[in-house]
Amino acid sequence: MRWLNCTAAWLCACASLEKDAAQIAKIVREAVRYDIKVVAPDVNKSLDGFSWSEGPDGVTMTLPLNVVARIGADAARGVVAERLANGPFKSLRNFAER
Repeated sequence: MRWLNCTAAWLCACASLEKDAAQIAKIVREAVRYDIKVVAPDVNKSLDGFSWSEGPDGVTMTLPLNVVARIGADAARGVVAERLANGPFKSLRNFAER
């Protein structure tokens, strides 16, 4: 699995630096081709760039919050900073209050 971790890390770095949506889509398809599970953005897991992790189900690439329409990089960084400072969001209400 070590080579797959390197592949996931490389693909996440490339996708995080890429600005063109079509190129990002190609990178994500490449991850899927390598059997890397790609998961949607999650306010309690996503960072402000693409990230990867290894778990019992294999290697996962997590999409960043700013791939959601109308969420810019500054807003994504703010959500991540709040979560890191005060812990995971417990509910939608908790998210809205914070």
